[in-house]
Amino acid sequence: MCGLSQTQSGHLLDARPSRHNVGTILLADDDSVVRTITKTILELAGHRVIEAANGEDAVRTFKEHQESIGLVILDIVMPKKNGREAHREILKLEPKIKALFISGFDKEREQVIHEGIPFITKPFQMKVFLELVAALLS
Repeated sequence: MCGLSQTQSGHLLDARPSRHNVGTILLADDDSVVRTITKTILELAGHRVIEAANGEDAVRTFKEHQESIGLVILDIVMPKKNGREAHREILKLEPKIKALFISGFDKEREQVIHEGIPFITKPFQMKVFLELVAALLS
């Protein structure tokens, strides 16, 4: 899954970011299990998470909440609009929005990194994921 396990000290969130690196995140993933686990990880770290089930839903949801969203996390492979297409539309609404792409398909990495957007392959380690999210929100 997403690396949801206890750390050596036994605390689930030893990787918790400092409070000044938390914010509202739009999370778009068509896999409801991955979305639920990822949302739980982010909420336990102090973030507010708004969910979207596909690319079209992500754009619509961003329009409704764009003044509060500081980061969009988009699965690259989704129905109705893939993550890259959704990201392009969201950038038209808010050119400075920060984004993180996630995918279970490592072949997507090359194209996204070439575009200069952070990418993490699923399943990801919770600590690495939370550190990347905190860095993007800082």
